[in-house]
Amino acid sequence: MSLDQITTALSKYMLQGWVLTDQECANGCGVPLVRKKDFSKTVCVRCSNPNDESAPAESEKVSAAPGPDLSVEQALDVAPTPAAETAQPSEADRLLRRREQSERTVKAISQRMLEGYALLNDSCPNPDCYASPLVRKRDGPRECVTCNSKVMTEEEFAEYSRAQPTRFQEIPADTNPKVMEVDANVVPGTSTLATADRAASPVRKHETSKTEPGPSKKEAKRLKQKAKETSKKEVKQSKKETKRLKKQAKEAARAEAKPCATPSATGGPSSRPVGSLLSATLTSTERGIEILRQKLDQLHAQLAAVDEPCEICDVADASAQCSQALRKLLKVHGELQYLGVR
Repeated sequence: MSLDQITTALSKYMLQGWVLTDQECANGCGVPLVRKKDFSKTVCVRCSNPNDESAPAESEKVSAAPGPDLSVEQALDVAPTPAAETAQPSEADRLLRRREQSERTVKAISQRMLEGYALLNDSCPNPDCYASPLVRKRDGPRECVTCNSKVMTEEEFAEYSRAQPTRFQEIPADTNPKVMEVDANVVPGTSTLATADRAASPVRKHETSKTEPGPSKKEAKRLKQKAKETSKKEVKQSKKETKRLKKQAKEAARAEAKPCATPSATGGPSSRPVGSLLSATLTSTERGIEILRQKLDQLHAQLAAVDEPCEICDVADASAQCSQALRKLLKVHGELQYLGVR
């Protein structure tokens, strides 16, 4: 069974839900074992013999009628001809290198599977990988464990570039000609992230050289302190302006309340009262006089209703029955006289 057939069989098992283990076959064929998720069966795709039970139907389909495998020893046992003697060592070396590479690929795939990667049905386009199957973790790019490169189509690379605009930016080709270099080993229609990384590093360097350095911490602190002092000055000036306006308003109110002195025709001063303040004063005086008159009438009515003499002063009078009533009357009369009521 050739290495390509072993790799294809492992890929089909993984796609069917089998788990690739890190254990090799006990027969010494060097192929890792695959098992079911419930640990019920373990199969070697080359020997097609499960370790505990018979091989499943899938393994029979994969490894049915394997042809004789041409090994290095069989190739060396062939009677060499003059032309074959020069070509035989190169073919043997190629087979040895391919076998070693396949073993490394199988171990690397097993490790990636244990890390949560999924085995895909696609193979690496690099001819030196000998159709090594690709792996992928969730929605990430496809990876080849043999050449350690990420393989993407043109559409996938364009979408990946849009998702990371700062890493993959297009710049003019005349800026740095090395940016446009393309690996000759890459198959047309695909692109590896290794080439993209090499192309992206000059872009980052080019962008960094053009960026201007920002202000230092000391300069930023000084600017912040200056802004704070400016705001304090503005607040202080606004407070002073408010106080000045209030003072002007008070002075204007006082000027309106005081009578304005204007010189008369004979040269002497004459008083001219302010109309609004004088009318308010007269209105309040008239209301006070009316209230005092009402109080006086009530007091006269109360005294007229009293017929008996007061128990304190024992004085009978038609207008007042005691000294307290007389004092009240005198007080009311005095207030009326003060207001100018005769």
